[in-house]
Amino acid sequence: MRLKLTLLLCVLSAPLMAQEPRTAIHPADTITVTARTPVTPVLSANTDLGAPIIYPNPLPPMRLAEIARTYRLFHAAAPKAVRVANDDQPIVAEEPKGEKQ
Repeated sequence: MRLKLTLLLCVLSAPLMAQEPRTAIHPADTITVTARTPVTPVLSANTDLGAPIIYPNPLPPMRLAEIARTYRLFHAAAPKAVRVANDDQPIVAEEPKGEKQ
């Protein structure tokens, strides 16, 4: 019942949320109207004064092998765990050696 009421409110409130345009919508110019506009070509007498061609600087080649070797070196030198947890035995906190009751 609650679902039906929610859906009914959503359907009925949807037209209230719709927005109408403030100005009238005119269709865009058709291809024939656009084709009738004159095209004025611009020619320059000297073609040597064109814009210079700028090529981007290439990136340096990636040295993936050296990066991988460095990563492996740091990974091998990282401190490792001293104890290995055993799944068969639960981990029990050790009591301090000096305080026995």
